[in-house]
Amino acid sequence: MLEQLMIENFALIESMELLLQPGMTVFTGETGAGKSILLDAIAFLLGARGNTTSIRNGKESMSVTGYFSFREDSSLSRILSQYELIDEDSDQVSIWRELNLKGKGQIRINGKPVSLSILRECSDSLIEINGQHGYQQLFNPKNHLMFLDQTGDAEHRDLLRRYKDQYRIWRDTSKELQQLRLGERESLQMMELWQYQAKEIQAAALHPDEEERLLSERKRLTHIQKNKASLERVYSLLEEDRPGSYGVLSALRIALREIETVLQSDSELSETSAQLESCFYTLEEISTDVVKYKDRLEEDPHALESVEERLSQISQLKRKYGNRIRDILAYYDIIHQKISSAENNDQAITALEAKLKSEEKKLAEIGLRLSHSRKQLAGKLSQAVMKECADLEMPKCRFEIVFSGHAEEVTTKWSADGLERCEFFISTNIGEPAKPLLKIASGGELSRIMLALRSVMLQGDIPIVIFDEIDTGISGETVQRVAEKLATLSQHYQLLLVTHQPIVAAMGDHHVFIRKIESEERTYTLLKVLQQQEIEAELTRLIAGNHAADAAFALAKNLLTNAEQWKRILHNSSRIPT
Repeated sequence: MLEQLMIENFALIESMELLLQPGMTVFTGETGAGKSILLDAIAFLLGARGNTTSIRNGKESMSVTGYFSFREDSSLSRILSQYELIDEDSDQVSIWRELNLKGKGQIRINGKPVSLSILRECSDSLIEINGQHGYQQLFNPKNHLMFLDQTGDAEHRDLLRRYKDQYRIWRDTSKELQQLRLGERESLQMMELWQYQAKEIQAAALHPDEEERLLSERKRLTHIQKNKASLERVYSLLEEDRPGSYGVLSALRIALREIETVLQSDSELSETSAQLESCFYTLEEISTDVVKYKDRLEEDPHALESVEERLSQISQLKRKYGNRIRDILAYYDIIHQKISSAENNDQAITALEAKLKSEEKKLAEIGLRLSHSRKQLAGKLSQAVMKECADLEMPKCRFEIVFSGHAEEVTTKWSADGLERCEFFISTNIGEPAKPLLKIASGGELSRIMLALRSVMLQGDIPIVIFDEIDTGISGETVQRVAEKLATLSQHYQLLLVTHQPIVAAMGDHHVFIRKIESEERTYTLLKVLQQQEIEAELTRLIAGNHAADAAFALAKNLLTNAEQWKRILHNSSRIPT
């Protein structure tokens, strides 16, 4: 539901804020007052092409803002969720659109910038504008099959659900088979390369930590001569005595003998003696280890050469298959799996082809049943629409639903919507062939056909419907029937209606008067929500013009009384269980 509309600098509207209510809101006013401007502003808000000539003279930009409430299970809610536009702190959605004199525009939904295509996707599920210059979702052939299905009973809707579920299964199986076939072609092209790569990596017999070990070994082999010389010096310092000096071990032996002499007469240093003895044996063990390791160090040019060759081999594999040995081994696992899958690909394709054929058969069976059900629905809908059109002073109207496709044959050109498409055709005159709805010339006829269709299909997901002068070109009893049908529709939709007919205006739940004033050499369009007495005065003006008579005033009050009685009947009938 449109709850609030704000317009700034749009044509003759300088600044306007309008609060709207559920039910039917009628807009009246003198010719040229700006009723079309209001609808143009709403159309602009919802994605219609903006024109800089609509910007109020002397202003830099124009903007329109709308605040809408919506059901959580509506298509609009799904679209907002898809684009992450839901405001978790509000049960409303705000849409703001601006256009400046340079032709640059901005669009925001719940404060987030969006593209024009996203705005239009949202608006298609929000408002339907019907008029000579409006755009009608119901008149788009892409939607006709959906509208036809909406008229079906629970059995038909269950059949449609089963078809869509089966279509998803078939589609997923088809995609899986397509990917498998693409993989097969890739496998045939790549098999020789994969086998060569796998053989090369397997022959290398790599180990995950091998490179680190080889680098350490290369470093050790490179420094053997230097390390051997250092160890000889260590051994010399520990063991060798020189004139005038002793090696470390010889000096410790002497120190031990001297401290043992002291201990014979003084036990105070017994712990110190033990520590010194421990140091001696530790160093003696170190000396033994050093000389043994030194003696094992032998320069082996072949060993270093072998390590270098292995590191070079690993480096080449890294350039081809990964930055580390672990990456190379992981790549080997991948191509090994590809080789294995390619070798078994024929069997997998054969099995999937059989599954696809089975799913196609199921889809065709359900699709043919759905097509048969749709043909029955089409006949009922055609009769119902023609009956509604007859009530709207179009007794010669012929409404047809034309199907295209090959529902009688199994086809691989499946659609998520079924085996066929359909389009609504209509002829309003005897002897004239039926034509698509969009080719109907008369705007008045379009609006009444729209009203007839909407009266038959009350299950539509669009919550707001706008009619622009739907009562143009009709009179007498037909106007009363149009008014009653609009009141019925307002039980299911929020209706915004521009009218010149007092009978239709009287049926409104709310009434907005649009007028044009001139002040300080500028023209302004103003809106006013009318109260009861003001509504009576406006209906009187619609009946008799500016020369209202008592009879016109009495007729206006009578129209309002009759309208209230009709709405009470609607209200009570809607409460009776069906």
